[in-house]
Amino acid sequence: MKRIDFSASYLTWLTRKGRSYGRFQIDAACVIRDPCSGKSETYYLAPAVVAGNVYAENDLVKQPIYLFQIAVSDKRHVVFRTFVPDGDVQISFDKNSKLFEEIEFHITRNEAAVLKDFDDIDLRFQQHNSISAYMSYETAQHGRLEVEFPIKHMNIQKERRLFQVETGPILVPSEVPADSPSDGKRFSFNTAFIHFSCFDCAEITLNVPDCVNGETMCFFPQVKKLNPQIVLMADNGKRWQ
Repeated sequence: MKRIDFSASYLTWLTRKGRSYGRFQIDAACVIRDPCSGKSETYYLAPAVVAGNVYAENDLVKQPIYLFQIAVSDKRHVVFRTFVPDGDVQISFDKNSKLFEEIEFHITRNEAAVLKDFDDIDLRFQQHNSISAYMSYETAQHGRLEVEFPIKHMNIQKERRLFQVETGPILVPSEVPADSPSDGKRFSFNTAFIHFSCFDCAEITLNVPDCVNGETMCFFPQVKKLNPQIVLMADNGKRWQ
């Protein structure tokens, strides 16, 4: 089985306005498979950054300060803006051609070892291997989803042979339809955090910007429980320290 090497994977773009080249590491990937046509579309999530006035001589940080994060496929993109002033657009969804002259994905995939039980997890944990997860599940609105992401935080308890993953952000489709771009797609995305301690059950907490009492803040709605198929993977190289 092959896994994305997130430390060596990134996306690049050339903007139409200003012809600026940009590069982002990849935080997560989400594949949406249409059950009718069999076609798929892969979105890659970039890390969140504080929005900036690019190439400005002074005041490099935009004011008021907010976080900027983007997820991109080869056709479309969604932009998340967190902590933006009340009334401003928090999430936007459109065709890539509106903003970018070109977008390229530089995704490195390597052969990986599948971690089947606690002993496999413990071994890779002790060897300081890079570990990631592949998760798939069915939804009524979006069909089959496949989400891949690096494991940034994991706990293990040797005596009881337990593990728990607490990581994110990952990228998942929103259950609320988005404003449709011109090609007719009607879905958007949320970033989320995920917890799981077995291979067939997970809890996802959506990271949703909202305005409460006139102040924009990060709002976490009720935790959503899933019964997905989860595969943990590790690189095959030892990283003893």
